[in-house]
Amino acid sequence: MPNRIVRDAILSSERVASLGWPEEVFYRRLMSIVDDFGRCEANPQLLRSRCYPLQIDNVRAADISRWMAACQKAGLILGYEVAGKQYLEVLNFGQQQRSASKYPPPPAVDINCQQAPADEHLGVSVFEGVSEGGGETRKRAAPPAIEGIPEDLLADYMVVRTAKKAGKLTDTAVAGLRREAEKAGISLEAAIRACCEYGWQGFNAAWYADRQAKAVGSTTFAQQAADIARTTVPAKPGKDPTLQRLEADAKTAAPVPQATREFLARLKPTGATQ
Repeated sequence: MPNRIVRDAILSSERVASLGWPEEVFYRRLMSIVDDFGRCEANPQLLRSRCYPLQIDNVRAADISRWMAACQKAGLILGYEVAGKQYLEVLNFGQQQRSASKYPPPPAVDINCQQAPADEHLGVSVFEGVSEGGGETRKRAAPPAIEGIPEDLLADYMVVRTAKKAGKLTDTAVAGLRREAEKAGISLEAAIRACCEYGWQGFNAAWYADRQAKAVGSTTFAQQAADIARTTVPAKPGKDPTLQRLEADAKTAAPVPQATREFLARLKPTGATQ
């Protein structure tokens, strides 16, 4: 992996300052894995393993998708698609280009409309308002609105949907989400949050019930194990004292005389069976 020069201008960058801490950490790690042109694949699973190799259990693919969306909204990266595959490019990367990029470049910007390529893999419209001199001010249009759903949550959901190649979020799709959310007994917002957390392109009440049952089952099993550990008394080492006394008595007891055994046998009723 080549060395990267991180200039001190990043400390006073308003675009970087607009990110939250997890998003900024992701952006800085991203600069370490892209090629000399600032490009790499935009698959959230691959980015998670490459950017967080020692923390992969603590970072979800949905987190990566959300942080990518935040970096793109801030105008720090550009997402694009070539031949059905998703890529990203760190804007204004400014590193020494030692070799040709192994990733395809973004589609050319149309100078007449001054519009950057579509970032459809993020589920939103393209960056707009690129200045004539190649300025860095870029603005992203908001995702389609759904009444009562926070815009940032909807943006995260659109990231998941586009990664799954689910296409646009139509009124019919929203109606289906509402219907399944009602079946599950939760709000539409809660259903969309579940989709973002579990990486679902749509919501299904049966899937949700199964997830909840597994979560409750794991908790119940852990509680049962804890209860058993608290109530079970461990056995004492060695043989039980009572059993030891019985064995000692058996060794010292006198045998029954033969005459006594014969007398007892005559007392047994006729026809009796053992």
